[in-house]
Amino acid sequence: MPRPRPPRRARRRGARDWEKLQANDPDLTMMALEQAFADNEAPAAPIDCDGDRVTVLMQFRSPEEIVPERKHARTPTGKRTLKKRTKTEVNALYLQALGSNVLATVKEAFAVAPGAQVVQVLVVRRETDTKRAGELTAIYAGEFDRSGYDGATGSRDPGKALELAAYSELNLKGKTEQVVPLVLSERPDLQAVLGYLADGLSE
Repeated sequence: MPRPRPPRRARRRGARDWEKLQANDPDLTMMALEQAFADNEAPAAPIDCDGDRVTVLMQFRSPEEIVPERKHARTPTGKRTLKKRTKTEVNALYLQALGSNVLATVKEAFAVAPGAQVVQVLVVRRETDTKRAGELTAIYAGEFDRSGYDGATGSRDPGKALELAAYSELNLKGKTEQVVPLVLSERPDLQAVLGYLADGLSE
């Protein structure tokens, strides 16, 4: 039995909405992105839509919340055991998790916002170390254009794929390549976003 077609008025409204999305209409695009991000593992939200660009804020967790301290291993005699991961291993897994979530968020943004040709992403987290515990920091800023996005997603290492963005800021510290907060002294725009978020979350 054929499914009933929606009323003509609804079809016209749907066609108008699609045209607006293709034109990257701010109100409709922001709404579409909010709905798409609602069930993401790493919380994300659109914070700006201008011209052919959208800007997305993503919140990520600390390494100890994502990467288990120990991994399955075997002793020299073949017995199963739990071996503590090295700092390098923890940092590598964390970077891969960060890359996977950023790329998934960008992919979702391009899918629901057909008029967006560039997706800018700012990733923030709450620090857990003793020096900066509780502080909200930025740990990644990237700009992905639609035409070059496939090149980034084709990488087998999602962490390294972050560097394939048209613009990328990622601070990896030392030989273990620990993801540490960005230095924002020359980025007043990102500092302003962080300040706004910190004020809003503290209320």
